[in-house]
Amino acid sequence: MKERALVLESFAAGFYVNITRSLAPIFMAAMGLTIKEILLINLYSYFFAFLFSAFLYKFRKFLLINPKKYLLAFHFAERVFWCSLPIAYSFDLLFLAYPLAVISSIPTSAFITLEIHAIEDREEKKKVLYYRSALSALSNMLGAMTTVFLLFVLEGAEKYLVLYSLAFLSGIFSSILVLTFEPKQVKIFEPSEEVRVRYVNVLLFVLLLNSSSAIIGATWTPYVMKRLSAPDYLAASLGAMQTLASIISPIFWAKRSYRDYRLAIATLSAFPILIFSLNVPELHVALAFSYAFLLSAANILSSFLFAEISEARDRLAFLSTIVAALSQLLGMSVAYSADKVEEIFIFSSLLLIAALLLTFFTIPETAIDPERARIYSRAVYTTTIQGYSFSIYVTKEVSLLALRLIALVFIIAVLTFLYRFAYYLAG
Repeated sequence: MKERALVLESFAAGFYVNITRSLAPIFMAAMGLTIKEILLINLYSYFFAFLFSAFLYKFRKFLLINPKKYLLAFHFAERVFWCSLPIAYSFDLLFLAYPLAVISSIPTSAFITLEIHAIEDREEKKKVLYYRSALSALSNMLGAMTTVFLLFVLEGAEKYLVLYSLAFLSGIFSSILVLTFEPKQVKIFEPSEEVRVRYVNVLLFVLLLNSSSAIIGATWTPYVMKRLSAPDYLAASLGAMQTLASIISPIFWAKRSYRDYRLAIATLSAFPILIFSLNVPELHVALAFSYAFLLSAANILSSFLFAEISEARDRLAFLSTIVAALSQLLGMSVAYSADKVEEIFIFSSLLLIAALLLTFFTIPETAIDPERARIYSRAVYTTTIQGYSFSIYVTKEVSLLALRLIALVFIIAVLTFLYRFAYYLAG
């Protein structure tokens, strides 16, 4: 029953997710925002999302006492914030509504991931992942077709309001399905060092993969609209083709070997270069299909690798949201700081190459030499943990310094005000 509800929720949410996520950069570009402005609003949105995901991880014990209550609250709030973007723009509040939409997606993703990894039978878990991916892709396709059709036949900004309204109805239906979930209270325990080594390397792989995908997702459609002067419905066709590929691809990739997954990632690393090399907008539609087909292989691989690490599901559920937010933040930072659009796509390609190297040398399930991979994975784990500890120390010290400076400025401002007020009374 639980497995069926998880699959149906994915199907109902797919339509809503496709419209809200794929339409956002198109909507911003159509409203006159430049690529830099779109990247900037994504940049600070995912910065706050990263902080919020870290906060959730820190206090996950409290959240897991009654996970269903929090899942329902965040599941509904996410749909409200995402579908209010056109209204927020009309009141010049897009800069506030978009970060709230991004942030509200974080806990929903964590709790859904937790539900999936709570399935004890590994084969059943993989089956749920497969069916969620396939049915979500199907409803995503319906959302993409609806988006392209309405953008083509409707005029003006009203078409975006219509699309977001349809997305809201579909999203609320998926929230109703969440009511049928019966999550169990999760027992939290300290995983062994071997388990930590495994999930840190997998998370690093996902970080690199998602960072590259974030760059492509944020810049491809605005690039086609702004640089190649394509209409919005053609830009939306990129999303439709990617959705179509994601429907077909799970059938092709589900039973493939790890060698095939490595080959897919290697081929995928060339696609960011192809994006800025093609100057014909119509060719980007075909390129989008091929890109999504190969990206699906990488995503299925990461899902299967996570499914193998059931010993730390409470950590993985929330760490995955941190990695998701951090990957978006990394991708947006690189894209925003680049001087040329070509540099953005080149860096995206380099991230995919780095992810490929991890599958070759540090993840035992996919490595050429599994025994040697365990040695390399421990070295990567040690380096990552040391880097993380140093980053936390620096961040803490910088934050304390900033707070001291703010307090000093506040005290000076208060003293200045009191002095002027006393001077006024004396005069």
